[in-house]
Amino acid sequence: MNEQLIIQCVKYMLRDTRPHAVIRLTMFLIEQAGKTSPTNPIPLDSEHPFLKNHFDKVGERTFVADLMALATLSSPEMVCKIIEEHEKTQVYEFSFSYVKAYFSLPVKQGRLTVVKKGDKMKHKIERVWARWFNRIGSRKDIYGSGVKLTKARSNAIENALNVRSEENLYDVIEGCLRSTHHMGFTIDRKTGRVNKTKRFCCPITIFRNEKIMDGLLSRLSEPMFDIQVEDANRRHSLRSFTVDAGIGTECVAPAFTPEIINEADLGDSEPTQPNLMQLILQGNFEQEESSL
Repeated sequence: MNEQLIIQCVKYMLRDTRPHAVIRLTMFLIEQAGKTSPTNPIPLDSEHPFLKNHFDKVGERTFVADLMALATLSSPEMVCKIIEEHEKTQVYEFSFSYVKAYFSLPVKQGRLTVVKKGDKMKHKIERVWARWFNRIGSRKDIYGSGVKLTKARSNAIENALNVRSEENLYDVIEGCLRSTHHMGFTIDRKTGRVNKTKRFCCPITIFRNEKIMDGLLSRLSEPMFDIQVEDANRRHSLRSFTVDAGIGTECVAPAFTPEIINEADLGDSEPTQPNLMQLILQGNFEQEESSL
């Protein structure tokens, strides 16, 4: 397995402040990725050789908490999602960069329930929130700091999950990032002038109804909002420069344009009468000679 990919994984996980046990599990999944499939997942339970010592050391409760920390990973770089549910196990897909690995978790670990029925929706909400926060909420140029998963935001995500898939909501978030209106900017399409306005990128807004979600999904092929803003600023600056310089305005010919005659072009033709400008120039030249 690519050692560089494992190093990238460790660096990412250290920034994410996950428990060390989760870091070890992600490294293990990357190493074993080629040996797994949806029909042949790695069973991550207390009987697995890789986890048995950890289970004996930390106990049942911490062990279950570590498994759930792994199962709820969600970011643009790394994500775990449920792909199959069975009576005693749940199968997950883990992805990081171009690597995919599959593992299963027990519904119960000893006396503890690893995944409760009510927890399934809770974990989905947490994963969608984590994706929104990583892509939008953590941007200091948009939100500053201190954005929290409030009850209202949680309810908005849950309502959206009742009509759309988790992956579909991820795409809605990406569509929002391509809407200058939702990200708090207006662009004059004629002049390119950019104005910062109220943002409409909160989960409560973008997941409010299917019409809004469909509208954001339709933007997935467009450039990111900041690229659109940068391009508009460039166009506006160029337009301001051309107007100030008089470029593009109507040019008026001068009232008098002296005729320029190239004597070499006359050849053997009859001499022409000097025009007014030539006479003036000639008179000035004679005056200057007489003064000498």
